[in-house]
Amino acid sequence: SWGHPDNITHPTSCPGAPCYNPETREKYWGSAGALVNAGSILAGKSVHLERLISDDLSYKLELTRPDGTTGDSTFVTGGSNPDKVTTKVTVALPGNSWALSVYNPRQEQVIKLRNGLLAMVVVVAFILSGLLLLLLLSSTRANFLLQEQLVTNKLLQEEKVSREALLGRQFDLIACFDQSTRRIKTRRGSNFSDRQQNTLDRIATARAAISDMAPNQDEDISVQELLAEGSFGKVYRGKWRGTDVAVKIIMLPGNMSGREKREKMVVWEAAISSSLIHPNVCQTYHYRIKPVKESAKQGLETDKCGSAMVSSDLGGSSCTDEVHSYEVQLVLEYCDRSSLRDALDAGLFLTPDGVNYAAQLECAMDVAKAMLHLHCNNVLHLDLKTRNILLASSGAEGKGVTCKVS
Repeated sequence: SWGHPDNITHPTSCPGAPCYNPETREKYWGSAGALVNAGSILAGKSVHLERLISDDLSYKLELTRPDGTTGDSTFVTGGSNPDKVTTKVTVALPGNSWALSVYNPRQEQVIKLRNGLLAMVVVVAFILSGLLLLLLLSSTRANFLLQEQLVTNKLLQEEKVSREALLGRQFDLIACFDQSTRRIKTRRGSNFSDRQQNTLDRIATARAAISDMAPNQDEDISVQELLAEGSFGKVYRGKWRGTDVAVKIIMLPGNMSGREKREKMVVWEAAISSSLIHPNVCQTYHYRIKPVKESAKQGLETDKCGSAMVSSDLGGSSCTDEVHSYEVQLVLEYCDRSSLRDALDAGLFLTPDGVNYAAQLECAMDVAKAMLHLHCNNVLHLDLKTRNILLASSGAEGKGVTCKVS
């Protein structure tokens, strides 16, 4: 209070500025000074400066004059790199300020290392982000493929069950015919009626094996117009369970020579074709074997029992009936574009610009894939020709049809 009796905060001899500023309430209490041994500092022999040198540091002491007075502002330097700065301390004094700059090479290395580490961390972070994104995409893709595989496995399992049941049916049928063949060989010396009865027994055994494993499907077949005719049978268009099909009917005389071989060939055709499923193989949906009976007394013209009636019952009738032949019906996939032979005759592979080689190549590939499938299942066709290659309409581009081996 400068000894004032009223304890005023500024000296009485200095009532206003610069002793006291009522607006900012700044007070001037006086001046303070310090005595420094500038000679030792300017000579670089200060204990503190020598300690900086001993620690392998560089320093520079500078004076800054706010009034703009010219002159050398650097008073003293030391070390190998005094112009570099890692740490700077400024002391402001009235009329000037002193700045001590210190350079620490180790700290600069740490800064460089830190910057390098930061850059490496950023790069690693980007790499990890990319790997995480790839992992998420891979996981999503794997989950999608897993779902597709599960659906495919389910379909394959259903097809496997269906095919195993069908193959079991065919094996039982073939076993029945093998047993019947062995019985016939042991009775080769019997008369014609015995051979006829053996044939009937063999057919009856096969039909019994078929009927035991599947419900009766004969009533589902509706035969319509004739499509083709050959030396070994006729092919009709028909309906089977509401689906357009081709019905191949083969007649086997009961007393024909070599009938065992022919009968077994027909059964093998039915068994093999119904068990082979491929887009380029004409599929067999169903087959049946029926004895054709006629009245022994009244012949084919009788009105009492009917002429050459087709019976699905292997037992007797009210008349004296005897079997004169056997009818084998194969319910096949219907191919609406006829055979390859007819297509060639109609110029299917000809265009206004010449031969359609692309369509020919597609047809050849269809046949090759079908034969590969047959050979992989140990089946030889033995009668591959244009008449036995059927064509079905296809919505795909190209030739517009699919070739199927029959």
